[in-house]
Amino acid sequence: MFKKLFQKSQPPQFKNQIELCVSNRIYDSEEVDTLLNREDIELNEVGCNSQCEVCDIGYYAIVNGEVVCADSALELLEKIDEELEQNSIIY
Repeated sequence: MFKKLFQKSQPPQFKNQIELCVSNRIYDSEEVDTLLNREDIELNEVGCNSQCEVCDIGYYAIVNGEVVCADSALELLEKIDEELEQNSIIY
């Protein structure tokens, strides 16, 4: 019992947080599968992010609290990668 109490535990796995509104256009594209298959992010599908004006115009995601917008799904993936390079929570 004592051995279990004093064993070193594994540190928690932190992942970058990406929120997508389920109404956003990215769900109509195949690029969303790219996000779903990445192990460094946790994808959260939210009913509404209160970003309706951005959602109506184009593609967007909230990456670690920052809104990222684009004109196409592919461009959004590129901008998500840029944001993760600059502001990743994983070191």
